[in-house]
Amino acid sequence: MEEMQTQINEIATELSEIDAGIKAADELLESSNALMASATAGTAYAKVLLASSNALIKSSNAEIESAILEEKLLLEEMNEIQKQIDETKAYRAETDKYWEDLISKEIQKRNKCHHGRS
Repeated sequence: MEEMQTQINEIATELSEIDAGIKAADELLESSNALMASATAGTAYAKVLLASSNALIKSSNAEIESAILEEKLLLEEMNEIQKQIDETKAYRAETDKYWEDLISKEIQKRNKCHHGRS
């Protein structure tokens, strides 16, 4: 009977060790589950940040495209103004030449009249 008691005690000890191993495995599993939940939350947060970043990039691209278009329109307007300035300068040069020629002819006429009287 003592031998049986020893075997029962050995089995009880083994069962106790198995129970301790199961408890340790359960604790490790709970810790792993907590880490997995944290990692999942971190991934979800990263996805939210990525979506926000993508939205900001799209918004920035739209602003850049708008600025480029505005710059293009302003350059076209500036070129049109410069063209008008050049046309005005050419017209002014023609007008000045016309008046200078007219004045020169008038001076020549007057000089001829004065020479004819002398």
